[in-house]
This record gives sequence, structure tokens and C-alpha cells, in this order.
Amino acid sequence: MPTLSFHAPEPLAKRLRRGAKAAKLPLSAYVTETVERGLAAEPPKVALGALAGTAALVAGYDPARPVVPAADWKT
Repeated sequence: MPTLSFHAPEPLAKRLRRGAKAAKLPLSAYVTETVERGLAAEPPKVALGALAGTAALVAGYDPARPVVPAADWKT
């Protein structure tokens, strides 16, 4: 299984931690589930390499959009 690593701005990190706590899941499992939901919601915008773990995304794909409002990504 490929490893996903990212740095989230503090508002997004807090939102992810709250979501994980509400779902009663470890943070890593919650983030994985959230990313998988995002990929399932917009498969045409994801390059096959991303699904294979190379993280090659099609230009214009915003992984934040299906998960949280864009305003939360601004620092």
C-alpha cells in the first residue's frame, strides 16, 4: 500500500482530527477513508499513476474540494 504524506494547515488539521474523533477512527484511517471517498467522487480527474501510488495527478485536480471547503486550505 502506498504511503501518503502531507502537511495540513492548522484549520484543516483540526477539522480532520475532529472528524476522526467523531467517527471513532484513528486519524490515519479517517484520512485514508476521506481520500478514497474523494477519489471515488471524481475518478476522471485522477491519473492512473495516482491510483497506482505514484501520486501523479491530472492538472486541475484539487484533492481538498471533495473533502473540505477551499477556504480551509488557505493559510
